Amino acid sequence: MAAAAEAEKLRPDNADVQNGKGEALLAIAERNGDSDLLQEAHQAYTRATSLDEDNHTAWSRKGITLLYLEHYEEASEAIERAIALKPHFVENWFHKAQALLKMLEGQPVPGPPEYEAALWWLCRAWRRRDQLPDKGESVLRIFQQIGYDPRRCEHDFLYIPGVVVLSQ
Repeated sequence: MAAAAEAEKLRPDNADVQNGKGEALLAIAERNGDSDLLQEAHQAYTRATSLDEDNHTAWSRKGITLLYLEHYEEASEAIERAIALKPHFVENWFHKAQALLKMLEGQPVPGPPEYEAALWWLCRAWRRRDQLPDKGESVLRIFQQIGYDPRRCEHDFLYIPGVVVLSQ
């Protein structure tokens, strides 16, 4: 953490430095459950995105910090920006689904189109679970929590690369 602070002193207007600071703060915050550090990490990622609007990692991590901070709509928007910058990064698909589902908590399921969209993102991530750090265990846990059998993905959301097709 001292190295990140020193780097920030030397190059405060560098997006990569802000990303590094955010990564360090986020790792410590996750380990210790520290919401103040999560807020600092979010600020670092916000600074990084303002310095480099095309920084996929900063947008993705900003979205993750917003998920932790329970700002789900903002998280969804940040993750959407990350997806636009790097469309095939599977972790963002998973986080997009998380944000959408969190936005819907307390509403009847199935319900709004956001629920269908969340399932679509989860199914996308499920199909590429081998690219996720936990090989899809987190996706499966969410499927189990919402009572959705991932084998239905093939039927409910036909897969054509680059195209969204919803079954009727």
